[in-house]
Amino acid sequence: MEKERSGLFCRRIRYDGAWETVYFLESGGGLWLPEPLLRARGLFPGRRLAVGKVCPQSVELSLEAAGPAAVEAGGFLRVPIEVWSRTSMEPGRSWLALFPLSSSLFLMDRGIL
Repeated sequence: MEKERSGLFCRRIRYDGAWETVYFLESGGGLWLPEPLLRARGLFPGRRLAVGKVCPQSVELSLEAAGPAAVEAGGFLRVPIEVWSRTSMEPGRSWLALFPLSSSLFLMDRGIL
């Protein structure tokens, strides 16, 4: 199953024996996420998130502090391109898995599909 939204994609893939949804990291450094998931975490347009731990294949966004990442209308989460430059993920090419934790959103690289 694949869904297109404003030229961006999310898709279901098989990873480590299970199905998961991955989100396309668009060239400007943002990705479309499900609005119900964002709302359930109190992430409405205008909300800002701090960047936590950044590793080669993952980025953590803190729900407990304001920072440079921002939630925009329609479920768009914009993370500054400078954050992605510290990872192996490539805006405009990479697909990311989302893991919503109690106090953060954890974005993990799933590669170039």
